[in-house]
Amino acid sequence: MSFWDMQYSDQLKYELQRIPSELQRIYFLNVFARMGKYISENEEDEYLTFREFFDMFER
Repeated sequence: MSFWDMQYSDQLKYELQRIPSELQRIYFLNVFARMGKYISENEEDEYLTFREFFDMFER
């Protein structure tokens, strides 16, 4: 499973930490942190995938 299709979790963070490119890794971990903040404030969206969150706010 691609990290794009994962929901906010420790497993998603682990997969993002394994990205080979340092700049991409830093960027995606920053998005992950914002995703956690968003989900804690909007519990109805707790099942968003990383791709859905990214598409909503990062494009």
